[in-house]
Amino acid sequence: MQKYFVRLKPDDRTRLKRFVHWGVASAAMLGYARMLLLSDDSPGGVNWNDKRVAEALAVAKTTVRRVRQRFVLKGLDGCLTRTPSKRSRNRKLFDPKYKDAIFALLHTPPKSHGINRTTWRRKDLLAVLIRNGVQIGKNYLDLIIRNAGYRVRHTKTVLTSNDPRYREKVDAILKILRQLKRDERFFSIDEFGPVAIKHHGGRVLVGPGDRPIIPQFQRSKGTILITAALELSTNQVTHFYSTGKNTQEMIKLFRRALATVSSLQNIVSFVGCCQLACVQVIPGEGCSRELHR
Repeated sequence: MQKYFVRLKPDDRTRLKRFVHWGVASAAMLGYARMLLLSDDSPGGVNWNDKRVAEALAVAKTTVRRVRQRFVLKGLDGCLTRTPSKRSRNRKLFDPKYKDAIFALLHTPPKSHGINRTTWRRKDLLAVLIRNGVQIGKNYLDLIIRNAGYRVRHTKTVLTSNDPRYREKVDAILKILRQLKRDERFFSIDEFGPVAIKHHGGRVLVGPGDRPIIPQFQRSKGTILITAALELSTNQVTHFYSTGKNTQEMIKLFRRALATVSSLQNIVSFVGCCQLACVQVIPGEGCSRELHR
């Protein structure tokens, strides 16, 4: 015979229905709400018995009985909130001594514990903790670190410069890009090289018994010099291999870049290593004139 009866008020019933249909919560909490709705003994309620509710929700009858008991003793909010058991409260996950031992170890270098590394690995952490008398498994170790808010992140490479006006120049470039019109282009020009052509390490397909080697000192087989212009608004590159660093190569790149926008009646901005130049394309004439530098 049932001792605890679920009698929902109209407002509570409406709240539970909305929670079940549109609420975002754990599966257990949503299951409790469904049990209360199906066990509702008030006028207008479903009033199913424990066996029928358990079969409909694929749970045990004892679970339905405990939910009804929590509703009568603790109310609606206390019933939906899942209370950890005494056993779970005593787990290592909630014991501060394990957390203190882990983070005290993380804030010391591995070399001070006889590990020839600059950063910690999980297996090294686990080995040192056990050596120090802290009995903990790798799963609890991961959970304690994650619950403290620590995550593995990729490092971000940022541009830096020794130029005292570096930030001023970057802000000027960003301002131009923000104000760039549809019929305008903005180029960044630079050179890469010369780079010596030599053998470098890597993977190679070799026959049985062969061991590829690379001499430490070797003569260069030539050099490579690349001159390129990057259009910053469309991220398109115009480049070619140069024979040297001189004005003629810059003029050659300038003409190739202009050829990509020769059909536009626009102003093309070029960014060199140290200066800004603004030129205007003269349509139909295949040339340009400098406006300001």
